[in-house]
Amino acid sequence: MADPERKTWLMNTQTVSLLLENKPGALARVVGVLSGLGYNIRSLTAAPAEDPSLTRATVVFETDADPMAYARVVGRLNKLIPILSAVDVTGHPVLAQEMVLARLRTFDRESGAAALQIARDFGARIVGPAQNGLELQAAACPATMDEFASRLRRHGTLELVRSGLVALVS
Repeated sequence: MADPERKTWLMNTQTVSLLLENKPGALARVVGVLSGLGYNIRSLTAAPAEDPSLTRATVVFETDADPMAYARVVGRLNKLIPILSAVDVTGHPVLAQEMVLARLRTFDRESGAAALQIARDFGARIVGPAQNGLELQAAACPATMDEFASRLRRHGTLELVRSGLVALVS
């Protein structure tokens, strides 16, 4: 977590990496535990793991609690039947990124050129043309994706969708 931008975005949050059974209702139980404890979920991503009978998920939730409360949350998650492993990765070295898909309709030719430069600056990939603009894909820490979106908005009308944080324990 050496990246200061990522650290800022994650302030007052806890990040937990989960491995759980790929069954209906498994994620609902995770959400139920967190909401029952009064936590607001900032990001929840999930997809089948290497073994298709399992799901790997990353959940980021807002908290102002102390480290003992973090341990209790992870303990409660580890007691849920569909969860095989819940690991608090807050403050630990992890590979963590968020993907953004953006459709930008530029104001004019100059705005289009500026948007292309922003895409290059952020390592974004052009995934297709849009009517009077571009369709882009980028991935980085959430704070960097906030800045990417902010800079693009200055040059046109922006439609945006974000994946949520995905983390892999290092």
